Amino acid sequence: MPRSLKDLSALLLPTIACGLLTTLFFVSVFGFVDAASWVGKRVKIERKGLPVLEGRVLSDDGVKIELQRPYNRLWIRHDSIARIRPLPKASEELKTRSAICKTAKDWVKVAIWCKRGDVQLKNAAKKCLKEALKIDPKHERANQMFGNVKVRGQWYGEEEGNKMLGKVKADNGKWMTPEEMEEYERQKKIKANPRIAAFLDGLKTREGRPWATVEAIETEHYLVKCNSTEPVARRYSQLMEDLYEKYDELFDEDEFPRYHDEKGTVYIFRNRWEYVDFKPRIGPFSGGYYDQLDRAVRAFHGGFGVSDGTEEVLAHEATHQFQGWIFKEMMSAPPWLVEGMAVYYGDGSEITKSGVQLHVIPRARLRTLKMAMRTKRYRPLERLLVTSSGRAFGPYYDHGWGVIYWCLQGEKYGEKDGQNVWDRYLKHVAHELLPFEEARKRWGQHLVEEKNLFIEILLEETGYSSVSEWEKDYRKFVMEKLELEALGSWKGRSWRGIDKVGLGLTFPAASDLEVVPEEELEPYEAAAMRTEKDGGLRIWVTVAGNGEEQFGEKFALGTVARQISGFFERVRYRRTGSFSPRVHVSADGKPFYYAGEEDFPVITASFSGKLKANQAVGIGGNDASSPSKKGKKGEKKGSKTENGGLEPGKRYRVSLAFLMSPEKFYTVLMAGSTKAHARMAPMFDGVIQSIKIEF
Repeated sequence: MPRSLKDLSALLLPTIACGLLTTLFFVSVFGFVDAASWVGKRVKIERKGLPVLEGRVLSDDGVKIELQRPYNRLWIRHDSIARIRPLPKASEELKTRSAICKTAKDWVKVAIWCKRGDVQLKNAAKKCLKEALKIDPKHERANQMFGNVKVRGQWYGEEEGNKMLGKVKADNGKWMTPEEMEEYERQKKIKANPRIAAFLDGLKTREGRPWATVEAIETEHYLVKCNSTEPVARRYSQLMEDLYEKYDELFDEDEFPRYHDEKGTVYIFRNRWEYVDFKPRIGPFSGGYYDQLDRAVRAFHGGFGVSDGTEEVLAHEATHQFQGWIFKEMMSAPPWLVEGMAVYYGDGSEITKSGVQLHVIPRARLRTLKMAMRTKRYRPLERLLVTSSGRAFGPYYDHGWGVIYWCLQGEKYGEKDGQNVWDRYLKHVAHELLPFEEARKRWGQHLVEEKNLFIEILLEETGYSSVSEWEKDYRKFVMEKLELEALGSWKGRSWRGIDKVGLGLTFPAASDLEVVPEEELEPYEAAAMRTEKDGGLRIWVTVAGNGEEQFGEKFALGTVARQISGFFERVRYRRTGSFSPRVHVSADGKPFYYAGEEDFPVITASFSGKLKANQAVGIGGNDASSPSKKGKKGEKKGSKTENGGLEPGKRYRVSLAFLMSPEKFYTVLMAGSTKAHARMAPMFDGVIQSIKIEF
């Protein structure tokens, strides 16, 4: 051991010197330096088998380098880099470039170089332009870059020239005409509204990024590739892991071994139409799908249905992907179980910032199941179990969910315990199904055999004597014990669904209007009022997914109702069969959005008399453009008039269609109708006023 500090230093100095020499050698030869030392510096990056790149390093997370190139940014992985070399400081290179300038054109070139993203010497650029103008005061490019303004063939300074053109300077530094300034101030005021700001932010996420610039996000169990914004992509990748954790807890590997161990692949398109363009045959009403051939999930970023979005779609498709891991022969599984299970664990999940909660009743599926049971569309168990796939809206979704929900949750409602029914049959499906090549040759018989096995297990485990006995209790369970969650709440004639669908509605003040109970709403209705139970006038609001998702800022910053009405026509055209013909109401150029008293955009549309197609209606309480209550002189109220009043006995609907969300499309419909909404009675034979819509 060393006896003194002097002895210790004698031992350590040679070691330290050797280390420093080694470090210097590698830096000089290979260009390796601590990653953080490159941030903020201009460098030359030599890549393995790829072109050399030059630029300024913006960040380095140890995995990839963010490089600011002259006119774009790139992310370069460390494992693709062969060598990094420093470039001269921008200020030093400026001296070299300036020294050889002789003409105005030379100085302009240096000014352009100074403004590059990887250089950013803005003050130096100004000095270069001044030098160019000293040599040639009329140089077009130098004047333009300096900010000078050309008036009647002469160049003037920025302020003097713009004032000569009658322009004023806005607070964003831009010069505008009075008309442009008025529009700028109006849009600035609208953008200050938090709801519209959120709308615009939502649009930006749908603009996304080109696929070529998107790197897959690799998690423990997934490879997620999403070309929306990076924060959106990371949110979805975390959701997939949250879902996997829930499924992994439910389906233990001892009982459900993973037949496939590769990571799940997930593609999320930045908007609906890019998703539809990728695979047109899936149609515009698809939210996503799981492909059993490549075992990949594909979905899009955006709203789906009335209150769902990408999260709920991913939960549904992630269930299918998990089925692909735990089912030995997934393609041989009965459709009712495959889709019913995806609805139970996917649609039946509540996804919030705090995590994922399973076993929730999916409102849309329960609603259609109840509707089917009230009509002839219900498919009894013995028919459901042999229903083959092939339609995107087949009964195996809601009907399949209902059977599974009864099995897993029925006992807490006082039903017989169906847990063992589910456990036994699910294990059979997971491990004992015929290979698909064999099952497909006798598919009908295969489904019959599966039906017989499920019914055998059902009766054996529950003690029912027959399927009809179980069916009777099951229908009572669905219709009487499962409550349909409302999309909003009523207070007098005002319905408020802001929390769930982003919309509130105040119905007309009429003594004979009554609220339609939740159980009696049609599938397309979010809320409704009526004058009679089996006929008369009915006013309802429809909330649907925004199928177009092609809107820019103009829809948030001042679209007129006429444009919205035009949009509604296009939706009907592109969604053949999903919308009935309607009489459309336009606003004749009136602003669609304006600041309401409670600081949110509202519409107050006053309807009076008998409306006709594309007839102008006042917006914001202005009733001036509405027709009078009386028809042509000498004609009775309600008869057909020259100016297009409604004719008794004809099928009419009057709608005001509008958009205030990237995800949702709203329509307020007014119609005189029978119970089945099949024949339209004479309507608006009087006055309907003040439908107020809140966002």
